[in-house]
Amino acid sequence: MALRLGVSRGPIREAFRSLEEMGLVRFEKNRGVFVREVDLERADQNYVVRGALEALAVKILAEKITEDEVRELRAIVKRMEKAIARDEAAEYGALNLGLHRRIFEMTGNSRLLAIYSRITKELTLFRRRSLAPQPSLHEHRDIVEKIAAHDAVGASQAMLNHVESARLRILTTYSP
Repeated sequence: MALRLGVSRGPIREAFRSLEEMGLVRFEKNRGVFVREVDLERADQNYVVRGALEALAVKILAEKITEDEVRELRAIVKRMEKAIARDEAAEYGALNLGLHRRIFEMTGNSRLLAIYSRITKELTLFRRRSLAPQPSLHEHRDIVEKIAAHDAVGASQAMLNHVESARLRILTTYSP
């Protein structure tokens, strides 16, 4: 690869390490680097775990969220609305991931964030093809408003429903 691109091997190794951290490739000793494949069963299992983690995260956040944090989450949802209005799917996708990540960051629980990050990296390829901006925007707005109202139980249930909707879209999109 280094010869083909006309660069030294160091930058190639670093690029592959970054891709490995993102969960997109895997190293096999004495064999090389391979694109990582996540089968539908594993993706389904990851969605179940993701739902539980996200339900916990919004429950924790709803109990302690500040007004500044509420404004920040609402601002992300507003930007998501604008991305939909401009038909910018890539922007919407980035904001979607950002909103979920920000919820985890706001909990202040670094272990919860680390586990969530690992699972979402594995789901990246599945999520891109099954993201449904319009329904998920309404779900995101509902989740944020329940968090803002300090409704831990309602936020948790809304998040579980949201992730379950995504899981079902994945199963429908990728089932034979």
